[in-house]
This record gives sequence, structure tokens and C-alpha cells, in this order.
Amino acid sequence: MKSEDLAAAYFEVWMTTDDDRRHELASQVFTETAVHYAVPANVEFRGIEAIESNIKRVNTENIQGIGLSFTSGDVTPNHNTLQLEWSVETPSGQTVATGRDFLLINDDGRVQALYMFNGV
Repeated sequence: MKSEDLAAAYFEVWMTTDDDRRHELASQVFTETAVHYAVPANVEFRGIEAIESNIKRVNTENIQGIGLSFTSGDVTPNHNTLQLEWSVETPSGQTVATGRDFLLINDDGRVQALYMFNGV
């Protein structure tokens, strides 16, 4: 998968409210043994099922529950990594969070490790 396509699918995993579509995308984006590290919460999710479960929780609470939306920013590929910048907005367009994610990509083009930096 090309960097731009992986980034688009990655953001759609977080944004879609359709559980079946999220599962399909997560299988395309993450390896079975992927790991997600997030700071400043200092949480870790191991394996695609745990990652997908966390994404669903975030989606249910923040996108479906409050009406927030994610906006992707710059996408910077560097060999087998991607740096993704993003922001979270209210329905009125006010930015309430920003962050940067670093994705470590395996040889088949899927994420094997996700390092999420909230508030950057």
C-alpha cells in the first residue's frame, strides 16, 4: 500500500462509524501483532483486536457521542515509517486537540507499531 493510501485508510479507521467497515480497514492497516503506544496517557494496546477495540471506544465516545471529527494534516513518509499530523474539531470547527502519530510499517505495507503523541 502506498503511503498516501495507508494514511487515508488509517484516518478512516478512526473516523468511520460503521463497525464492519472499521474492522475491514483495520485488517488492511494493522498487522495481527501490531502495538499502539499513546502518550501522555501512557497506554499500550497489543494486537489488532485491542487496537480496534480502543479505536471503537474513541469513535463511540468522541465522534458519535460528542460529534467531534478528525482532520488529517501533513503526511511525511520516511523509508518504512510515516509521520501523520492530525487535529480534532468540534462541530463548530473549534480545534480541541492536536497530535502526531508515527507508524512503523512492515514489508507488506501494514502498521506493526503506532506511536501516538497527543497534544503535540
